[in-house]
Amino acid sequence: MPGLEAGNDFLFDGIKMSKKKPPSTRGLRSYQAAGVEWLSLLYRKKRNGILADEMGLGKTIQVLSFLKWLKDECNIYGPHLIVLPLSVISSWVSEIERCSIEGMDDFGTYIHYGDTTSREENFQKITKLWKKSISYKTKDSKENRKIFLLFFTFEMIIKDIDLLLRFNRQYDFFYLIVDEAHRLKNNQSVLYHRLLNLRVRRKILLTGTPLQNTVKELISLLYFIKTTGTFEKWKRFVEDDEVIDEELRSKLEEFETSIMNGKSYFGLSL
Repeated sequence: MPGLEAGNDFLFDGIKMSKKKPPSTRGLRSYQAAGVEWLSLLYRKKRNGILADEMGLGKTIQVLSFLKWLKDECNIYGPHLIVLPLSVISSWVSEIERCSIEGMDDFGTYIHYGDTTSREENFQKITKLWKKSISYKTKDSKENRKIFLLFFTFEMIIKDIDLLLRFNRQYDFFYLIVDEAHRLKNNQSVLYHRLLNLRVRRKILLTGTPLQNTVKELISLLYFIKTTGTFEKWKRFVEDDEVIDEELRSKLEEFETSIMNGKSYFGLSL
C-alpha cells in the first residue's frame, strides 16, 4: 500500500497521522503497521471503527500491538472485552504466546468457559483481580501490571450477560473488540442487543467481509459502533427499513470507495 510504510507520516482521509509516539511495529508488515497506527488515530479522535482485512492478514497482531501502545503511552490497561467465536480463541492465544516469547509479555488473559457454577466463581475471582490491579500505588507494581483481556465467546455472552452487567456496575470495559463481527449484521439478534447493553468506552469490529453484506447489514454494523446521541437517520433505517436517503448513501459510498481503493482501514465519526 503506497504511502503507508512504517516510520513515515502519511495521510489517511486527509488527516495527517503523526508518529511522535508511534505504536510498536516491530516485526509487522507495512500494512499491519499502518493498521496499528490507524487504530491509535481512532483512539486519539475518540472514534470507534471497523478493521476490515481479508482473513490471514494479521488483524489479531494489529489489535494486540495497539493495546500494548495504549498501555505504554496512555497508561490504559483495560479491561478489554474480546468477543469471538470459539473457533478463533486458539489463534488469539497463540498470538499472545508468540508476543510473550518475543519479549512483549504484557497480556493477562481470562477465557470464560466451564459449567455454570465454575464460570460464576471464576468470573468473581477475575473481578477481584481487576479491583486489586487498579489499587496498585507503587511504581514497581504498575510496571508489573498486565493488559487485562477477557475472552467471551458469542454463546457465553448470551448465557452470562448478567455477570458482565454486574461487572459494569463498578467498572466500564475500555474496549469492546468483536472478532468475526459479521455476526452482528442482524440487528435483531440476541447477541447484538446483549452487546449494546454493555457499558464500554470504545468499540472495534474485526471482519473480513465488509462488502459481502447487504446495505441494511452494513448499516447494522455501522450503527453498532456509533457513539451515543448520533446516527439517528441510520437508526431509523435499521429499525424501520426506510429507503436510504442521499446523506446515508454518500457515507456508504465513501466507505465502499475507501476499501475498493485498497484502504483496508476505515473509521467514521460515529
